[in-house]
Amino acid sequence: MSNHLDELKKLADLKNQGILTEDEFQKEKEKLLNQNSVSVQTQNQENQKANGLPTKTQKCFKCKKEFDAKEKICPVCGKKQPSTAAGCFLIIAFFIIIICILFAIFGDHSGKSNSTASAQTNSVTTISANELDIEYGKNEISAENKYKGKLIIVTGKVTEISTAFDGTPYVSIASDIYGMAYVKCYFEDKNSITSINTDDKVKIEGVVSNYTYGHPTLEQCSFVD
Repeated sequence: MSNHLDELKKLADLKNQGILTEDEFQKEKEKLLNQNSVSVQTQNQENQKANGLPTKTQKCFKCKKEFDAKEKICPVCGKKQPSTAAGCFLIIAFFIIIICILFAIFGDHSGKSNSTASAQTNSVTTISANELDIEYGKNEISAENKYKGKLIIVTGKVTEISTAFDGTPYVSIASDIYGMAYVKCYFEDKNSITSINTDDKVKIEGVVSNYTYGHPTLEQCSFVD
C-alpha cells in the first residue's frame, strides 16, 4: 500500500512540474489504482488459500479479469456484473415457453374434448382421406361445419404409425400418391395399432376434431373391417 502512495505522490509531483498533463496524470493514476485493486484481490485470495479456505472467482464480462465471486463490481474496470439469478430465470422461462408451444401443437388427444362429445353415431359417412383433405383445402369453414364433432369412416393407405408429444398413438393415412398430404387418426390404445404396417390399406372410424397445420385429424379412432 505504501508503495502505491509513493507512486501517487511521484505522479502528482510530475504534474505540478508540468512534465505530465492533467489527462496523462489521470490515466497514470487510474492504471496505478487498478493495479492496486488487483494486487489486493490477489493477496486476499492467497490469504484464503493459506488459511485453507476455498476461493471462488468470477470473470468480468467486460475486461475478462478474474476477481472474487462475492464482488458485484469488477475492481479492475469498475463494471457492474450481471446477476446470475436473472440469467437462471430467463432460462427457466424459455423452457416453459417451449413446453407450452409443443403442447399447443400436439395437444391432448385423449378423446375427451368438447368436439368429440357431440359425435353423431346414428349416420356414419364413409370418405377417402383424399376426399376429406380436398374438402378442407377448398373451404376449411365449410368442411368444419360439415364434419367437425361427427363420427366418420376414412379410407386410405397407412403412411405413418407413431405417438404424439403427449404419448397418444396415431396413424396417418395418405391423401395423395406422394404421402405429403394426410389425415391423422388418434387412438386411445396403443395395442389397437400393433397389427398394422405402413402401406396397408385401412378403414378407420373416428370423430373429426381439428384441421391442424393443413391436416384433418380424427380422435377416438378404431379400425373397421
